[in-house]
Amino acid sequence: MIDSQGRPGIGAITAAVGRRLAAWGFTPDWITFTGLVLAVPAALLVAGGHLWQGFVVCFVAAILDVFDGAVAKARGGGTRRGGFFDASADRLVDMLYFGAVAWYLGGQSFRLSVLAMACMGMSYLVSYLRAKAGELGFNAHVGIMERAERLLVMGIGLLVEIFVPGALVVALWVVLVLSLVTALQRFFAVWRQGTAEPPVPYEQIRLIPEFKEIRDRISENRHDGATVVISVRKVWESSRAEWDERRVQARARRLAARDERRRVSERLTSERAAHARRTRRTARRDRRGGTRRP
Repeated sequence: MIDSQGRPGIGAITAAVGRRLAAWGFTPDWITFTGLVLAVPAALLVAGGHLWQGFVVCFVAAILDVFDGAVAKARGGGTRRGGFFDASADRLVDMLYFGAVAWYLGGQSFRLSVLAMACMGMSYLVSYLRAKAGELGFNAHVGIMERAERLLVMGIGLLVEIFVPGALVVALWVVLVLSLVTALQRFFAVWRQGTAEPPVPYEQIRLIPEFKEIRDRISENRHDGATVVISVRKVWESSRAEWDERRVQARARRLAARDERRRVSERLTSERAAHARRTRRTARRDRRGGTRRP
């Protein structure tokens, strides 16, 4: 929710700081790596029971995580490599934080450590749903407990735990329940988007690159205050003949490729058999020739 609604509100501040950091020579990859490195001592401090020091280091690492994207935009835009690195670092940082909390709470009760690990698994599920939906062309950028909210709730619970024992457990329950709600929100959001799409098998979707453009055309256009929604089904029905022809062509290409593989396989088999016959004939001639020798 903060990612989709809160960040535009503070976008001017992060953009200004990002431009300043970019002018000083900082790169988004360097900021992401620094945040990842800081997560290690933060996790060790929390696991060792040094909650105040761990909270401070976690706070600094979270600040860096906010500004790596701003620096990327200030330098002309991010790269796919940078996005992959940032996503991988986020998952590793989550594992360190939840693992540290599980270790800390494990000294009190084994069940509490299992609760922390359940939160980590649920956070991975929430991230996976968004990543898989994006890979298939859907939009799953919804939910009330995204990564920013998880870090915020965990940070508050860690800070309050210093003064009120048990607050961290309450924060974990909040993260677990709201992460489950977020996972359901993303699942049903993708389900609704997929219900309206045309019945094309997945292997054929991959053969038709233009299919993804249909989902890209799903948008909300505002005219005189009214909202007009363009659905996938309407786009499909308007060009059904063209897409049926594309499906026929894709099937023909697959069948042609299969026939070509069969012909190549039969030719290779025939050549191997002929080579084996020649080898046997040569061996028999050599043996007969050997018996005539004095």
